[in-house]
Amino acid sequence: MKTLKGFAALKVLFLGCTKGAMESVSVIHPGLFLAIERFPERRNELRHLYASNEAFQTLCENYQHCSQALNYWTDARHPLAAERHREYSELMSELEMEILQYFADTR
Repeated sequence: MKTLKGFAALKVLFLGCTKGAMESVSVIHPGLFLAIERFPERRNELRHLYASNEAFQTLCENYQHCSQALNYWTDARHPLAAERHREYSELMSELEMEILQYFADTR
């Protein structure tokens, strides 16, 4: 059986809710969702940062866009696909380091 991750899991979770249960489902920005997926042990800190810090919201949006680009280049059949994949992988790592820096700065 295939395990769903990321947006697919969120979509299945949302679509599988009954009407009463859907009222208690909160909508999470896709960038924040990805950050929580990457750092699940920091879920509450991530939510707080996202709710209170506009720069962190932008960072999460950038993280989402980078993740989408990385997924695109992972499957692309293009002569530059391997190079672009490497570049976006490096950028993802840099963005993750920026996210971790927010935790260090808030202590």
